Amino acid sequence: NVTGSSNFVADAGIPVVSAVTATQNSGSGDVIIDYTISDLSAGGLFTDFELSANGGVTWDVIVVNYSGDIGVGQTTGLKTFTWNAGLDYTGQFEDQMQVRVRAEDYFGNQGDFSASLVFAVDTLAPTFTNISANQTAGTSLVDIYYDLSDDSDISNVSLQISEDGGITWNVPIDSATGNIDDEVEVGTGNLIVWDANADFAGNDLSSLRVQLIGTDSFGNISSGFESANFDIDTVSPTGLANLEKFVSTTDSVTLVWSEASDTNFDHYELWYGNNQLEVQSRSGSANLWSVAEDATLSDSLTIFTEITGLTLDTDLFVKIWAVDEFGFEATTDDINV
Repeated sequence: NVTGSSNFVADAGIPVVSAVTATQNSGSGDVIIDYTISDLSAGGLFTDFELSANGGVTWDVIVVNYSGDIGVGQTTGLKTFTWNAGLDYTGQFEDQMQVRVRAEDYFGNQGDFSASLVFAVDTLAPTFTNISANQTAGTSLVDIYYDLSDDSDISNVSLQISEDGGITWNVPIDSATGNIDDEVEVGTGNLIVWDANADFAGNDLSSLRVQLIGTDSFGNISSGFESANFDIDTVSPTGLANLEKFVSTTDSVTLVWSEASDTNFDHYELWYGNNQLEVQSRSGSANLWSVAEDATLSDSLTIFTEITGLTLDTDLFVKIWAVDEFGFEATTDDINV
């Protein structure tokens, strides 16, 4: 007699993987990979994947760090897993990446690979070149120029300033404006303006240095890129005192004073006139006597000058200022000659 078995399942069909997509998450090195499995067996599936960095010519990118719906114990339907490109593919930019996924079912039926379209992976941090920093003549403003390169269109740029040639980075930068912080576009000639007097008054140093750090839209953080040392001067001249009349005639007066001292001395200027308040404020009818009238007033060691072209038949007030290259000044009380 022939005895039949109960019904059983025979599965020789291969599982099918489809709709493979891959996108790097903004702000991180994680690549999100989605795919769909179809098979006669609803569970007990095994999936694996491979990565190509050249549009599918070879599939040899080493993958170690991944998690999610990949490997043993998969079921049919939509699946998602994450590949940590930031760890496995550090310091790279590639826009010809591809991922392919395949599945094997409970009965050992091995499906074919299904590949995504090409996608980009960016784990390469921004770079800075041509960094310079210089205090603008006549002001306390420091212009910081730099070029920014990155495969992302925009980056976050942070600024640090050192007063000791890069040993520490503690100089305040509250006043900094321009191409700094969020959404700085890549390109050349980026500018940050820092007001040294607002943040770092009373200093005359030659060992300042700036450092720039960039973070791109995928969270790749650069190392610090430094400028050469540069000078700042936020100190007024010192020593100016004792403005006095030495001698006068009916149309001139010779004045003497104690010399000023400043690392970046620029000139003396004397203001004179019959209205004391206007002389004090260097305005109105007050007249200027400076380098154009006496070239020696560009030397800090000069301690006298003769103002000519006067009519000394009434009060004449005179006040002197010592001015450095960055507009910092010292003065004394005015005198009536």
